[in-house]
Amino acid sequence: MIDYALNRSEANSVIEDDEWSDDWYGHTREAMYTPAQEPHAPMHESMPDTVQQMLPDSVPDLLRGPLAESAEDMDDELSAEDDDYEPFDLVTHPLITCTDLPGPLSMKRLSSNGAVRALDHTNAYSTEQAGTLYGRARIVQQLIPFGTTACSMTALWIWLGGAFPKTIDVLSSSHYRAMSYGRRIRVFNRKTQSDHLVNIGDMSSTSPIRTACDIAMLIPSEVCEQDVCEMLCALMEEYKFRPDECLSLLESNPFWPNTQAAKELFTAIRHFF
Repeated sequence: MIDYALNRSEANSVIEDDEWSDDWYGHTREAMYTPAQEPHAPMHESMPDTVQQMLPDSVPDLLRGPLAESAEDMDDELSAEDDDYEPFDLVTHPLITCTDLPGPLSMKRLSSNGAVRALDHTNAYSTEQAGTLYGRARIVQQLIPFGTTACSMTALWIWLGGAFPKTIDVLSSSHYRAMSYGRRIRVFNRKTQSDHLVNIGDMSSTSPIRTACDIAMLIPSEVCEQDVCEMLCALMEEYKFRPDECLSLLESNPFWPNTQAAKELFTAIRHFF
């Protein structure tokens, strides 16, 4: 123990002869004897002056640099897009396609929420527009070929609404092989007088009485007889006409196909009115 104390005192005497600034032990000893700061002193007061000076200057420089320029360019692009943006108008465009939406999943989401009703995988129509007679006419106007008249099941949907039919029925002398929005175009080439037609906006459709006659003349393989009776009764109740008026129309057009079966049907449902 005595030898160790002597050796330590000798070492201290040697170090004291040198300058503390040139010896690492001197720096350590100087730091050890630096007065401690008060515990409640703010942290930024103990930071080096170089850091305090760097932060205020560097942040504005960064905001005034390339980052600010890119942000201004982005704001200009967004404002230009906002100026060019036009909301989708379901009145003038009652049909909706996947290209009108952000992606294909949007169509499924809108369909599951009841906002639209799908015609096929990529096309749908607005449920709100389908709730009015004029809205249904606008939808059908874009579905049927140009220059044709909606009839039969398609005209029934215009007058009553409900589920959209599986075919698109039109009066025309032409033949259409291509599908329209996932549905087959069924053509009826029959004699049509002007009083059998009604214009709803820019679209032409058969009148409710003529529509009832066209549906009654459908063959059993095209529609269920029970469903036909329910459709005809609903159409008569809604637009205030009776089976006798349909029978008179069929009598004046004896050359229409399947008129005899239609007469029997109207005679059978006469007792409901």
